[in-house]
Amino acid sequence: MAVKVNIGELTLLGKHPPASSGEGTRAEENGIIFRPLTWEDVPELASLQRHLFPVCYNEAFYQSLFAADVRAVLACHNNQIVGVATGRTHPPRSCNEFESDAYIITLGVHQQYRRLHLGSQLLMRLHRMLEDSGCPAVFLHCKADNYAAISFYQRHGYTIARALTNYYYIDNAYHDAYVLRRKL
Repeated sequence: MAVKVNIGELTLLGKHPPASSGEGTRAEENGIIFRPLTWEDVPELASLQRHLFPVCYNEAFYQSLFAADVRAVLACHNNQIVGVATGRTHPPRSCNEFESDAYIITLGVHQQYRRLHLGSQLLMRLHRMLEDSGCPAVFLHCKADNYAAISFYQRHGYTIARALTNYYYIDNAYHDAYVLRRKL
């Protein structure tokens, strides 16, 4: 069934992704429901991500979240998306050294829902989905001055694999990044 979703001026057309094993189940913990991403979620997800991340994702990004190699899990409270974790079973083409690893695309939790361990729960669920897809390890990029995120990932077994100079260009300035990696 085709679904049309509008995000401001963006229009996405697509089909509901088939639920893979484990993705279609809902777990209720402290009023939070974890569930897969659907096309109908895209406008609300886009709004949340504008508040979470220093980049503005375009239509192609949201289309890519429904590719066969992408896994996504949402945390919802009172039917509102309050957190998201997305990953790809294959890394971006620019990351040849980690070619057999999965890649964390985004992980974020609405500010009002932080310190409830939702980020940890989202990350653990995404890890399981990527591991079930046969990925031996996972990596991600993180701004080098995002100390809270680096500490979070290190608590979850990630280590700094590489430093990247001027990796991000945000608000007319270059920012260094780290590649963080862990085995699944």
